[in-house]
Amino acid sequence: MLTNLKSQFGKKESSPVSKVSPISSIVSTTSKASKEFSPIRRVNHIYDVPAGLVASALQYLDPKERIKLRQLSQKFNAIVSDSRCWTTLNCGAIFTTLDPEIFVGLCERAGEQLTHINLKSCWQILDDELGVMTNLCPNLQAVCLSNCWKITDRGVSYLAYGLTKLRFLDLSYCGQLKGFGFIDHKWGNLRSLNITHCKQIGDEQLEKILSMAPEIETIKMRRCVRLTDFGVFLIIRHCRYVEFCCNGFHHRNQHLLQSGESSTST
Repeated sequence: MLTNLKSQFGKKESSPVSKVSPISSIVSTTSKASKEFSPIRRVNHIYDVPAGLVASALQYLDPKERIKLRQLSQKFNAIVSDSRCWTTLNCGAIFTTLDPEIFVGLCERAGEQLTHINLKSCWQILDDELGVMTNLCPNLQAVCLSNCWKITDRGVSYLAYGLTKLRFLDLSYCGQLKGFGFIDHKWGNLRSLNITHCKQIGDEQLEKILSMAPEIETIKMRRCVRLTDFGVFLIIRHCRYVEFCCNGFHHRNQHLLQSGESSTST
């Protein structure tokens, strides 16, 4: 009897010990699995980076440099052909060599994916090129034409009718513009407008812009010598969400603008 009891107690005591081994094996397997499925990944070559991330980074390069990358390899040719690589065009750095033919080719390559374009000081761009840009890139949201002194109101009219998603427009230092291109524009989503040094734009032309763009938040119009005190009241009347206005007027007019904004908000 005693020997039977001892044998039974010995079996009960040995059973917990046998349960310990599976736990250690589970810990070892989980540690191996964590090493296998670790989110940290070592990148030894640029080809190991996802193509989408590379394409998003390349959009900040000079447009001509992007074209050169296509000749590097088939991999880069595929990356540069990605639509995410052509959402932004900064042509300000190549303004001296950007002729109409190259510009039209860039617009054709970017197409409907293009949302931001900078043509600052690109003096070779004319009205016809702006018309082509509007047709090929209708989803543009930000356009900078600062110091493009060869464009006229006809070129601006192409933008006014064709770019319905435009949110940011910079026409600063385009002193040749008279404002006739703003008639019946379709910039209802416009948030920022810069007409600094547009010396031929007066109150009448300013009202054509503001009356159909009630969402404007930022206005820059320094050195617009034809604008009068009535231009300040136009901002108060039409732009209820304006947060910043740089007009270069007398301090008294700035006070009128601030008091008018406070009255409209109440």
